[in-house]
Amino acid sequence: MGTFYHRHNAYELYFFLRGNVNCYIENRCYHLQRNVLLVLSPEEMHRSFALDKNEYERITINLKKLYLNRLYTLH
Repeated sequence: MGTFYHRHNAYELYFFLRGNVNCYIENRCYHLQRNVLLVLSPEEMHRSFALDKNEYERITINLKKLYLNRLYTLH
């Protein structure tokens, strides 16, 4: 199973835990290995595709640019 190509209006931190998955980012394909961290920019089209019927696990966190700018700005 997989998702359609999409993008977010935020940066995505994608931490892959387990499974048999290919991740497509723009025009490239990556076979994900356990404990890999991907950092996707808001402009990058991407999708995950499970290569078998087994479940896969990942953790995703989306951070908007405005939030990151606030963290970065010194007061």
